[in-house]
Amino acid sequence: RRDPLWRGPFPADGARLVVGPKTAGILGRAVAAWHRDVQTLMVSADPTAAEIEQAVNRARRAAAVVVGTAEARGRPGQARLVNALSQTRLVVVALQSPYDLLRFPDTSTYLASYGDAPASLAAVADVLCGMTSARGALPVDLPGLYARGSGQ
Repeated sequence: RRDPLWRGPFPADGARLVVGPKTAGILGRAVAAWHRDVQTLMVSADPTAAEIEQAVNRARRAAAVVVGTAEARGRPGQARLVNALSQTRLVVVALQSPYDLLRFPDTSTYLASYGDAPASLAAVADVLCGMTSARGALPVDLPGLYARGSGQ
């Protein structure tokens, strides 16, 4: 493995922490294909205060954090997790629906994968690690944030 000439949303050096529900392990392994220092923390679909605290503590040792969300609109713990990590270098990845962003509109770097299949997560990792650029446009409106067709 080697780090690419950096073009992604993260700094070139330092540890990465990947946090999320059941597919966080797959995303973590996909990021680890391009970066040598990756840690993964799997949390429940609606993270508890203890899981959020664990994520915040581990994020202190990371140069960048990726949080995967899945249907955050109905799981308030996911919004609390993202908000608790907002002081880190953070990328939020919607693993299912772009509407998750409505729960944490102040997120500065946000990707929508529209699925958590291994191939989708490998593509997300390629973008995060600067191996390819994000391509695509929102197929829906995110009221108050982005219009349909927005992207990149």
